[in-house]
Amino acid sequence: MRPPAVEIAVDGGPGYGFGHLSRSQTLAEALARAGAEVGFSPRSPIAADLLEGRPRADGVEPVLVLDLPYADDAAITAARRAGRKVAVLDHGGQAEADLAIRTDPRTVPMAATRCEYGLAYAMIRSEILAETPRAGDYALVCVGGSDLGDRGVTAAEALARSGQAVILVRGPLAALLENAPPGVDMRVNPPDLPALLAGCGFAVTNGGTTALEAMALGKPVHVIAQTSAEHDTALRFLQDRIILGIGLETLAVPNAVQAAAVATAGRTAVDGRGAERMAALILALTEKGAP
Repeated sequence: MRPPAVEIAVDGGPGYGFGHLSRSQTLAEALARAGAEVGFSPRSPIAADLLEGRPRADGVEPVLVLDLPYADDAAITAARRAGRKVAVLDHGGQAEADLAIRTDPRTVPMAATRCEYGLAYAMIRSEILAETPRAGDYALVCVGGSDLGDRGVTAAEALARSGQAVILVRGPLAALLENAPPGVDMRVNPPDLPALLAGCGFAVTNGGTTALEAMALGKPVHVIAQTSAEHDTALRFLQDRIILGIGLETLAVPNAVQAAAVATAGRTAVDGRGAERMAALILALTEKGAP
């Protein structure tokens, strides 16, 4: 039996970041490998631009996946009334979905018939998984596509003052800097970000996609959270000893023993098969006997 067609509704951009747009494409690739036809429904002009060339959904596919930085109860209710199955990533609304998946290990309540949690579902881009991790002597600072409040700049400056070699990545929505901070190698929206991540000694990131990608490459991560939700997630990561620390106040160059321990724990937690697992759960929704 051929797997069903899947619609992925997704959004991102200023204030939201690009994590949803990035991981939804990773999920689409995993669904396609499993034989499903996948179409996108971008919810904003910037999302449409970033998904240019990707197939568009018809809106009648048997399965709807919502990967949005906000709740959309109306879409869930309408889809289920039409007899469609609905899966929601990081569900924060009140309408009941068939499946809700949260990569955050915190088991916060979600409105769904079935809920799954944990880093086993962390979706890592194929470009990241294709990289071979290398020992590096620089810190890679990449605090989201926007770097709200230029906290990444502050982190890079602090590390450089301590004598640490630093590469600062400025995302596509970050404020333009006329000059790089003293002692910092600044790259603006670099196309070789996966290689830069694979070659760093440690990474300073926000609490989203890039942190998980660094973990998948076996790189120790210090988190500069951009939102309260990211901070809460980072606290759990710290409790589980899979990150170095949280915030600018505790930022420091890790010693070799600490870096190795955190890198190993992070790599164990994020094994790179999250998209495959998530795709299997989504496609199972239409199987006979599925809830």
